[in-house]
Amino acid sequence: MQTSIQVGDRLPALALPAVDRTTLALLAGITHLGNAMSCSGEVVELLDFEGEACARVALRSANQYGQPKLLGEAIVALATHKRT
Repeated sequence: MQTSIQVGDRLPALALPAVDRTTLALLAGITHLGNAMSCSGEVVELLDFEGEACARVALRSANQYGQPKLLGEAIVALATHKRT
């Protein structure tokens, strides 16, 4: 598997605006009105999944105080670049 992605690489952080009444319906039970959520991820493993180059990514969502709200992981396929 040839890739420039390595274990320990961090995904660019995503900072969202403060939760308002409209978005609160989507995040009910996860956060509070006025909280500003951020999402981040880190590559924790490179693997072949069903013959495809993939990365296991640890995901984290936290409020503006750094309190974790959601933790999880995902297996994502890595893009392959073909030279022409």
